[in-house]
Amino acid sequence: MFGERYFATREQLSAVMTGIAELASETHTDLGGQLPLDEIKNGLGTPFLFVVCGEVNAGKSTLINGLFGRDLCRVNILPETHRVFWYRYGSPARDEEITPMLEER
Repeated sequence: MFGERYFATREQLSAVMTGIAELASETHTDLGGQLPLDEIKNGLGTPFLFVVCGEVNAGKSTLINGLFGRDLCRVNILPETHRVFWYRYGSPARDEEITPMLEER
């Protein structure tokens, strides 16, 4: 889903940028600082942040689950959002309370 496509696209962009730098080197092209490859690669590795907010039972959890193609958020007819959840991609999966109102998953 969205998350998998994001990471695949990020890898493709990184490969394209590396290819451009290699081609410039092979053809002895001076890019004159116009292509800061290290900065671009670091930027591609920076995670994106988005916030989903809305009324109770507006479909926030369903939206997040749909975007990422898995059940990250509990869905119920009763309110489930009694605190803020910060979802981060990584291994191994974990649930960690940062503050009484913030949980990292």
